[in-house]
Amino acid sequence: MVTEEVKLKAKKKRTANKKEIKPITDKIVKDFVGDVKNHHKTEYYHIADNRYRINVWTVDRVPDRLVDTFTIDRSYYAALEDGTLVDKTIRKESE
Repeated sequence: MVTEEVKLKAKKKRTANKKEIKPITDKIVKDFVGDVKNHHKTEYYHIADNRYRINVWTVDRVPDRLVDTFTIDRSYYAALEDGTLVDKTIRKESE
């Protein structure tokens, strides 16, 4: 049987391991991404330890087509350091 003391220790341990998540704003992301031709939207998700996945969507509108084409034009793995985003994306090496 688990005692109240053991439960309290477990709760303290869980709360001690949580790190502060620094807030990220649309302005910080826009400054990082910059201007994108045919920009549709920019999505960003918190991954862990103030690191984010950022996807930049573009739209291609072709006359006489029923459906527009949406693609992820750019994708980044970035870290928030001192209020600015730093690109941590691992790039594929050219052959």
